[in-house]
Amino acid sequence: MQPLDRTAVKHAVAGVRPKGDTRIGLSLQKAAEDLPGPADGAMGTRTILLISDGEDNCGTPQPCEVAEQLGKDGAGLRIDTFGIQVEGKAREQLECIAEAGNGRYYDAPDAKSLARQVQRASQLSADGYRFRGKRVEGAMTGDRAPLLAPGQYLDASGPSEKRYYAVDLDAVSTANFSATAVPQPGAAVDTFEALRTSIAYGTDSSCATTTEHFYQKEGAAPLTSAVARIPAPEGTRVCDRTGR
Repeated sequence: MQPLDRTAVKHAVAGVRPKGDTRIGLSLQKAAEDLPGPADGAMGTRTILLISDGEDNCGTPQPCEVAEQLGKDGAGLRIDTFGIQVEGKAREQLECIAEAGNGRYYDAPDAKSLARQVQRASQLSADGYRFRGKRVEGAMTGDRAPLLAPGQYLDASGPSEKRYYAVDLDAVSTANFSATAVPQPGAAVDTFEALRTSIAYGTDSSCATTTEHFYQKEGAAPLTSAVARIPAPEGTRVCDRTGR
């Protein structure tokens, strides 16, 4: 991976001698090996763009199986596929690879549409969210929540999952909590999928809750939900209490 050198690319392409085979599975493996890992432990998206005018005709390794394994093993890895005038089994295979690889399939009936689709997919990958913070793993239940000091943290969760984190509060301090959900670039979400942040003491029900919705079905942007604990002078509300 290095900056674009058009002359070098043209020389490399001129030296290729096509032999008629389409080894998609092996190509995906080699492409994943060439991708650099996230720098400084950051969580970022790395993208493979697979452009093909047909299906794999070598059989081993199976492209969909390779894509699925890469999607599981490579944190933040996605595979977008582009079919150049493909149909039938070839299109089905490219769609399968994209789905298994956390990516999207794009139809390219001609050169102009291919250029447009590749540019769109590349921008979705390059314009990714910049992650900063200390890695932490939230708990599935409140009694196991990791204790956090003021700061910024990174974690990951799947659909409909909850994550619990703990803080110790005194009687007078204001505390602000926010969570930003960052879907993979181009990921489809349901219009009313939401991110909810809450404050709760022990096993009590929440004393403060904020819910934000994506309100879109494709290309979800980062979404932030925030909640604050601001003690009242009389200190009689549930969220005014000291404790964890």
